[in-house]
Amino acid sequence: MRKAQYFPHIIILVSFLFAVAASVHSANRIKVDWQPISPEDLTLKDNPASPGDSAMILYRELVIDGWDISTTEYVRIKIFTDEGRKWADVQIPFAPGVWDIKDLRARTIHPDGSIVEFKGEVFDETAVKIRGFKIRLKKFSLPDAQPGSIIEYIYRRQYGYRVLPPNGWTVQGGLYTRLGLFVFRPLQESGLGWREHGLPSELAPQKQKDGSFRLEVHDLPGVMDEDFMPPDKLVRAHVDFFNRYAPFQGNETAAEYWKQVGKLWSKNVEKFIDKRDILDKVVAQTARAEDPPEVRLRKLYARVQQIQNLDYESEETAGKRNVLYPNESVEDVIKHGYGTSTQINYVFVGLARAAGFQSSSVAFTPRDEDFFSPNLQDPRQLTGDLVYVHLGSQDRYLDPGDPYFPYSLLPWYASEAQGIRLEPDGGVIVVTSVPSSSDATLVRHAELQLGADGSISGELQIDFTGQRGCIRREEAWGKTEVDRQKNLSDQIKSWLPADSTFDVTGVTGWDSNSAPLHVEGTLQIRGYAAAVTNRILVPIAIFRASQVHSFRSATRVSPIYFPYPYQEWDEITLKLPVGYTVEGLPPGEKTPQSLVGFELAAMPDGATIHVHRRLVVDAYSFPVTAYPSLRSFFQTAASADGQQIVLQMPQF
Repeated sequence: MRKAQYFPHIIILVSFLFAVAASVHSANRIKVDWQPISPEDLTLKDNPASPGDSAMILYRELVIDGWDISTTEYVRIKIFTDEGRKWADVQIPFAPGVWDIKDLRARTIHPDGSIVEFKGEVFDETAVKIRGFKIRLKKFSLPDAQPGSIIEYIYRRQYGYRVLPPNGWTVQGGLYTRLGLFVFRPLQESGLGWREHGLPSELAPQKQKDGSFRLEVHDLPGVMDEDFMPPDKLVRAHVDFFNRYAPFQGNETAAEYWKQVGKLWSKNVEKFIDKRDILDKVVAQTARAEDPPEVRLRKLYARVQQIQNLDYESEETAGKRNVLYPNESVEDVIKHGYGTSTQINYVFVGLARAAGFQSSSVAFTPRDEDFFSPNLQDPRQLTGDLVYVHLGSQDRYLDPGDPYFPYSLLPWYASEAQGIRLEPDGGVIVVTSVPSSSDATLVRHAELQLGADGSISGELQIDFTGQRGCIRREEAWGKTEVDRQKNLSDQIKSWLPADSTFDVTGVTGWDSNSAPLHVEGTLQIRGYAAAVTNRILVPIAIFRASQVHSFRSATRVSPIYFPYPYQEWDEITLKLPVGYTVEGLPPGEKTPQSLVGFELAAMPDGATIHVHRRLVVDAYSFPVTAYPSLRSFFQTAASADGQQIVLQMPQF
């Protein structure tokens, strides 16, 4: 996924503050320690404000310390039921070398007041690889947590030099919070503002004598986790702080502000790509002048993706290579043959211009984190970068700096995302390309034989195209081929009935970001069909609508937010045992709608049955009011998948 860095121009503008902060790095750190425990809390048996809760947060304290470049969090939870014991299994994300977990302490307090300090093992586990580095989890379980127990833990997340800590508080979590204290000590107070979302109107951060800001909340309901939720900032109460940095005056309109930001940042881009001679030379070597415009652009895209991307360098390679020379310009990137994702994007801007295209850098807000708010005049919203190219009458948005995505496809979080196009005469607010369901297709072909014992077996071929293939390639970054195949096999088996086996026999497309990721293997499902007297009942669909599990609840609180629109295509050929005949076929299903659609049909052909299935979701964001209709849609699909083909057994 996306590069793990704040937009580089922000780093340049605040680096002098980090130099000052480094001199007082830990001497003036805000301290957080255990709070006293009242007898009433020890004997509390339920949440009086929300009876029946499995657990509640008695106290939470979150301190963002800009001078220490750290955040410290303290959480105290009362467990009421067996279900609430899950909160004793704690997972804390971190990124080695970017932000690390320090000073972790935890303990369990029983109703009689006895305390069990956590002295167990803290496990490290890779959760996901994002933006060219690993997000890991610190995982531990608090000892002997039972209904009636209080659990609490404190940890500090220490950020690396030149890495900005969060600029606000996520106030609301998954549990009811009785008391929450939030503190923010900014690096710079001048021009500081904030934006609130989801807080009661009477609540606002209060400035303290020491320059910090403080917010205290009481009796705040939790927001339950639901599948396919929008980013936290859109569904949970939070406060964002921002600085209007120099040279702005502080009274600009939003349009004026972003125009000036774009103009200022554009100077850095222009300086980096101001090497026309070397760019002309590379263009001449890469694309012919008589090539059609889009062909030239594709060749330049392929050329820059040949540059070694340091953001996706494996730990093993990084440990073996020699010291890197810094890249001060596109000439250095081309000469050295390596660069960061952002530098590679800058090279593409330069090459596109040298080839005669209008091209610019784009700073944007990835929509898996937040949505860009121009009225919030905070450049730290813009944590990603892309390339804009005007081709003929069309505006194109491209990301050659992500090696897993081809010319024709933006990473999903960059599609229909808002940001600023950086132009020498000022920034322009833009929205990137709208995603299509055809950009994320799962295609499954199966040639299967039904056995007289009700089992089925045969060959299965799967194509992950577009987003689906690119994401899986990125998830496989740094893994061995054995681990890659195991992950694919486990995922495919999760689509199948419980008593199934699937063995991968081949995978192609790992090294091509534009081709489908193609998987082949052998499939066997025991007891798939059921015998009834002289008939056998065969479920029509092998792969069923897994989404129905996320839409079981009759109600929902949050909007529905899929990562991207998508399609599923299944073509299954089922050969019948000798002497078996088709007695009855389900009527099938066809439910086309404006944004979702489903088709399922079974067609006999002698001793063979062909099953065609298609599911389409043509949008990624739905309001919560659409939940009943979406739930009905996926339930209809699941019901159709459960229909059965009736076969007549041979009569001897």
